[in-house]
Amino acid sequence: MKKLILAIESSCDDSSVAIIDKENLECLFHKKISQELEHFKFGGVVPELAARLHTTALPQILEQCKDYFDKLCAVAVTNEPGLTVSLLGGVTMAKLLSASLNLPLIAVNHLVGHFYSLFLDQKARLDMGVLLVSGGHTMLLYIDKKSRIKILGQSLDDAFGESFDKVAKMLKLGYPGGIFVEKLAQKARCKSLEFTVPLRQSKDLNFSFSGLKNAVRVEINNTLSMNLEKNSQASLDTKLNPKNSSTNSKEGLNSSQVSKGISSLNLSNVSTVNSSSALNLTENSSSDLSQNLSLNSSNASTLTSSLNSNHSSNLKSNSTSSLISSLNLNSTLNLNSTVNSSNASTLNSNLNSNHSSNLNSSSTSNSSENSSLNSNLSELQKSEIAYAFEEAAVAHLMDKVKRAFKEHKFKAFGVVGGASANLRLRAQLQTLCKDYECELLLAPLEFCADNALMIARAACELYERKDFVCLNEDIISPKNKHFFRV
Repeated sequence: MKKLILAIESSCDDSSVAIIDKENLECLFHKKISQELEHFKFGGVVPELAARLHTTALPQILEQCKDYFDKLCAVAVTNEPGLTVSLLGGVTMAKLLSASLNLPLIAVNHLVGHFYSLFLDQKARLDMGVLLVSGGHTMLLYIDKKSRIKILGQSLDDAFGESFDKVAKMLKLGYPGGIFVEKLAQKARCKSLEFTVPLRQSKDLNFSFSGLKNAVRVEINNTLSMNLEKNSQASLDTKLNPKNSSTNSKEGLNSSQVSKGISSLNLSNVSTVNSSSALNLTENSSSDLSQNLSLNSSNASTLTSSLNSNHSSNLKSNSTSSLISSLNLNSTLNLNSTVNSSNASTLNSNLNSNHSSNLNSSSTSNSSENSSLNSNLSELQKSEIAYAFEEAAVAHLMDKVKRAFKEHKFKAFGVVGGASANLRLRAQLQTLCKDYECELLLAPLEFCADNALMIARAACELYERKDFVCLNEDIISPKNKHFFRV
């Protein structure tokens, strides 16, 4: 007796095939080929790349389960919502199988499939609330006793999982972002940073994550600016205040330090360096610098020309090139009209007392290293931002779920979708359901993300209703068109 249903899932970046026994709901075959590594370097899913990978992966999986073909009673496939080019690969292969094996074709809504991830091997429970959180959708649902779906609230912009992906990209963590952000947040120590929880004053049950995502972006930029300022100040203190160094106070600056001092000058920000505040290198008994060096506000080429002429007698051409290359035009030190005569005279005094030595390759490398400020976030800073974001994002979900609990008095509540694997979210939902004496239903972690088994399970219900589609029917839709009942 033919009683098996083969299902194909290709709505995004996972190629998956499953075979289920529609009578006892036993899973006989399931395999998924993920594309995460291929999309990792892009920080998100590239639709065209996903489509090409589906056309390679799906035939490979189908080849492994062809022994079940003579026992199939139907073929099912995800047809909406999803990436059109990704859906196309799965739907095309499902139609070919349906036509060649003369089997009915079942079109399954991807979000309905997520609902059935709660009941993969058991009868579905109705009259319950559901929180659906994935990379593309965030919805608060009520499933009534007749299997009808009522949308209580949904995201007005970014989805919960999508916001994690985007924050992970801003923090340069990788894709998919959920697991990276969650693990990084666990390393936070101070936990003093806080983001505003979205829509806290709103009385409806809708969600919004775009404002929170933007707050993270602003915080990252502010932290980077703070790092830049601190590094700039440290560089200034080291290079323009040599008296703080015991070595410098006794022996003065050597030629390597001269190179470092010059490399800290930001020629693009020099507004006025006049004769009263110019840096003068005066002659001494053993100095290689025999003439005055003047910085003029006209441009960097004047300084380059002066250096070439003033050092031609003592410095080899390669030494001159090393000194010129050490000038960091992107340094963050702003030398403007506030440079006073006291600072100039301090540096002038140290330069005059310096015993000359030829510039070597080590001075060039040290100058380059010190002038390149570290503009990246530290691991600790990233962890604090990740923690604050995750806390605010989960708090936003919980605010709406708590309001829904007060309004609807759920006896059972489920959470589904790829982002439902978030442990902080699961823990808080468990506490909430315990407070309201409500049964919490969770999908197995391995089936939270997209998979064909949940599509096969949903297809079992559609098969009983004889809800089939025609082979010549255009069933693909990137939007959530047919989301009325489970």
